[in-house]
Amino acid sequence: MNEPSLERENIIIKTVNQINKKEIENIGGDILSYLKKELENHSINLKVIIEKNIKKNDTKSLNNEEKMKSMIESNPKIKSLIDKKIIKTSGCDAVKLEGGKLVKDSIE
Repeated sequence: MNEPSLERENIIIKTVNQINKKEIENIGGDILSYLKKELENHSINLKVIIEKNIKKNDTKSLNNEEKMKSMIESNPKIKSLIDKKIIKTSGCDAVKLEGGKLVKDSIE
């Protein structure tokens, strides 16, 4: 759930699903009464809307080099384990740092 927003006299609360919307609507009258009293503004309204998830499923297949690069970027200690031959990559290409860039390094 996001922070409420204000559009003119409407307080907008965005939720991610119908269940959250119903829960907020159930207590919305109490919330609105409190706000009207405390803000001394009886023209405000409370609107609850479901925000559609715009994110698309951008999953993509990674090759071994991309997987290794991602793992090294998320945890640089993996690189030292590969360098010490503690982690082997089953004959596939590994990645090493050269001049600040990741390049293929075949591990046997």
